[in-house]
Amino acid sequence: MKPFKAPSLMSRQPSTGSSGEPPAKKRRITGDREDSPDPEVQAVAAAAAVLKAKPIKRFQAPGMRKPLNTLTNPSSPLQDSPLETSTEGYFTVLWRKFTNKKHKTWDGDGVLSVVGRHATLQDISGKGMGRGATKGPLLIGSELSIGGKEVEVESMITKEDFLAGRSFLGSMKKSAPVPSLQEINEVSRVSIKAQAKHDKIAAAQKDVLRPKVTASKATMTGFKAPLMNNTVQAPKTDSVVPIPRHNPEGPNALVMKRPKTVPKGKHIVDVVIDPRLTEKLREHQRAGVAFMYECVMGMKSYDGEGVILADEMGLGKTLQTIALLWTLLKQNPIYEDAPVIKKALIVCPVTLINNWRREIWRWLGKERIGVFVPDDKKNRLTDFTKGRSYSIMIIGYEKLRNVQADLQKGGIDIVIADEGHRMKTAQNKSALAIKSLNTERRIILSGTPIQNDLAEFYTMVDFVNPGLLNKYPVFKREFENPILKSQQPGASAKELEKGEARSKELAEITSMFILRRTAEILSEYLPHKTEYVVFCRPTQAQIKVYQAIIGSPTFNAALGSSAISLELINVLKKVCNSPTLLLKKNDKGENATKPELLEIIPQGLLKTPGASGKLQVLDSLLHRIQTTTQEKVVLVSNYTSTMDVLANLLTSLSYTYLRLDGSTPPAKRQDLVDRFNRSPPSNSFVFLLSAKAGGT
Repeated sequence: MKPFKAPSLMSRQPSTGSSGEPPAKKRRITGDREDSPDPEVQAVAAAAAVLKAKPIKRFQAPGMRKPLNTLTNPSSPLQDSPLETSTEGYFTVLWRKFTNKKHKTWDGDGVLSVVGRHATLQDISGKGMGRGATKGPLLIGSELSIGGKEVEVESMITKEDFLAGRSFLGSMKKSAPVPSLQEINEVSRVSIKAQAKHDKIAAAQKDVLRPKVTASKATMTGFKAPLMNNTVQAPKTDSVVPIPRHNPEGPNALVMKRPKTVPKGKHIVDVVIDPRLTEKLREHQRAGVAFMYECVMGMKSYDGEGVILADEMGLGKTLQTIALLWTLLKQNPIYEDAPVIKKALIVCPVTLINNWRREIWRWLGKERIGVFVPDDKKNRLTDFTKGRSYSIMIIGYEKLRNVQADLQKGGIDIVIADEGHRMKTAQNKSALAIKSLNTERRIILSGTPIQNDLAEFYTMVDFVNPGLLNKYPVFKREFENPILKSQQPGASAKELEKGEARSKELAEITSMFILRRTAEILSEYLPHKTEYVVFCRPTQAQIKVYQAIIGSPTFNAALGSSAISLELINVLKKVCNSPTLLLKKNDKGENATKPELLEIIPQGLLKTPGASGKLQVLDSLLHRIQTTTQEKVVLVSNYTSTMDVLANLLTSLSYTYLRLDGSTPPAKRQDLVDRFNRSPPSNSFVFLLSAKAGGT
C-alpha cells in the first residue's frame, strides 16, 4: 500500500467574461463529487497546518518560590479596618422573634447601630439584644436578622440623635431625612450612574401609592348645598367678644402666652396678671412668672406640667409663686371656662408656714383669698377640701404624711414644694405623699437644685415631670454611666464624645422646665456690698492658753486619733473666740472641756477680763457704729455658747438686742425679725442670730 499523501490545493483563477460579470453558478448535481472536497481531508489538512504553525513547548522545571508577603488581619483589634471606621449608620427598627405564624406582628421597637458591616440591636430602653452582620447598605424597609430576631428598618436617625440618647427617651419628634448618596459616601460629587442606581433601590423600598386623580375645577371646588331664597340666614351680629379680667393694654401689663389650640365652639381670652402685683414685680420676676405659667399650662415642648424655680435666695421666689397661683385661681385662657385651678397646696418646712401665710396676705390681702393652715385644735381639714372659703393650704412636710389620705379625696390641682431639694431620694416619704395626690402640676422652689449626684437630680426631675427621663435604670444606663465614664482620666475618645453628647442633651431637656438666676441681677437694685475680713490679734492670755493646750500630753496623744483630734480643734476654736468658753458646762451640768486640759491651764487666765481679742475689736466697732451712724447690727454665730458671751458683752455695754436661736419657738421667730426691722436702733440695736436657726 502506498503511504498517505495530503492532496495539494490549487487556487482557481476566476474567469471573467468580456462583459466583466462573474460567471454563472453551476447547478450542483448529487452524483458529481469530483470537485467537492472531502470533509475528512479538510480536517486532516487543518490539523497538519496547526502542527506546523505552533511547535510543542518542552517541559521546564519551576523556578524558586518567593516568600509570602505579610498582610494585616482586618479583624485584628489592634487596627480597625477602613470600612469599620468610615461607614456608620443609625436606624429605628421594628423587631420580632422568629415565628411560623401566618399573620405575623412586631414585638417592639428598637435602635440599630451599624459600623461598617457590624450591626448592634438595642431595645427602646437601650438594652442590648444582639449583634450581627449586614450584607449591604440599609434603607427604609430593609429586612435582616440580628441576634435571633427579625428586624425591619423603619427610619433613619442622625448620629447626633443617637449619641444624645433621644431615641431611648422617646423624645424623637420626627424621623431624620434620608441621607443623600453624597452623605452616605462622604463625597462632594457622585456619578449619574451611581445616583440612578441609588434612586432605583430607594424607590423599590417605598410603598406604591394610588395614582392621583387629575385635578380639575370641579374637584378643586368644595361642595356647596343649594340654597333657596327663603332658607338664607342673615349673619349674626351679636358675636361673642372675649373680655379679659384685666386690661392687656394697661400700663406695665403682663400678658401670658396664648394656647395654640382651642376647643370647638370656644374662644381664647388674654390672661393678664393682676396689676396690683405687676407694679411690684421686677423684670426677672415677670419673666419667672411667665416661664412657670407656660410650664404648668403644658405649653412647653416636653411631656409634663411641672417646673423647678431655682433662683438664688433673695430673688423673690415667693412673690413669683403667689402671682402665678392668684392668676390660675382667677383666670382661664378659654373664655367663660372655670379657673384653671380651685385648690392649691403649699408644702414647706414648719418654720416657713407663717412666713408663707403672711406673704400671701401682704400681696393679696386677707379679704381677697382664704389661706388654710391645719391645726388640730382650731379647724378641720374638711374646711379646706370641701369648703369654698379656702383656696390655698399651707402644711409642713412631716404633717403632710398624716393627712395625705384626706387630701386625695378633696382634689388638689397644684402642689408647690418649698425647699424641694429635700426630696432628693426616691423613697422620700414626703415626695411619695405628694405623688399620691394625683396632680400633674407640681412646682419645686429651691436655691440649690443642682446636685453632684445625678441620681438625686433624676429624682427631682422625675418628681415634677414623671417619666420624662424614662425609668431610672434606663437613665442610669444611657445617661449617668456615659457621663461618669467621660469624666474619668483614662476615658477614650468615643467615651468622651458620647458623654459630652449625653450631658448636652440632658441640659437641653431640663432647661425647658428649670429656671435659675443668680443674685447678680440684683446689683442694679441693691447698694454695693463691701466685705471686710478683719484679723484680730490674740491677747496674751489667749496665747498662753493656746500654747498650754498644744504642749499638753493630751494634745500629743490625740494626733493619732481622728475623733479626739476633732474635739481638740473645737477646743482651740473656743480659745480663739474667748477663753471663758472653756468653763462652759453642757446640758448635763458637766464641763464640756476635758478635765485633763483644764488642769494644765491656769484658772486666772480663763477668768481674766478682756481676755478675747475678738471681743475687744467688736466692742470698738459697736461703739463706733452707734455713735456715728443710725445703722443696726446683726451678729451671727454657729454656737449658742458664743452667743451667751456676746449677750453678756451687750448687756455690760447697755446695748439693746434681740436673740433668735434654736430654742426660740417657731411661732415667735418671724415676730422677732419684724420687730427688729421696724424698731429704731434705740429699741433693738443688735440682733443675735444663730446660723442654723436663721437659715430656716
